[in-house]
Amino acid sequence: MPKKLTASEKNLTGNRGKRKYSQEFELEYHEPRCPKILSKGAKKYWKKLAPALITMRRLADIHSPGFAHYCEVLSKIDDIIVGLNNANQSLLQEDIMLDKHQQERYQLMESSYSKMFRLYSVIALKMSKEYNLTPAEMKGVYKFADEPDEDDL
Repeated sequence: MPKKLTASEKNLTGNRGKRKYSQEFELEYHEPRCPKILSKGAKKYWKKLAPALITMRRLADIHSPGFAHYCEVLSKIDDIIVGLNNANQSLLQEDIMLDKHQQERYQLMESSYSKMFRLYSVIALKMSKEYNLTPAEMKGVYKFADEPDEDDL
């Protein structure tokens, strides 16, 4: 997919379609602060992920409500996993049903923990892509500071 041109680059290339260009706005960059209303688990994720995103200029003050929601979703996933471990439940549950001959049949069904885990995992993955936190999205964005150069080997 080609790189999207800025308005100034579009002006240099000319306006072939004779349509108006969309305006670009410049905002001052402000580092976001961790919201006080976040749960304890969400604050843990904020403190873990926010510094790296701020360093890469991927997180600004204007993004903090969405990023706070992302941290809450990750915290909910942790809570679901803890609930699964504490309740000694699996992701599947047995259900006894009577068939038309009034005989018992066992059927495996997805547990409520499994449904919640699946729902929150889908939300977390979509939000990870929004903040470029998946390996595919971060390709070429960063380089680890302690990587040895090829000349040093």
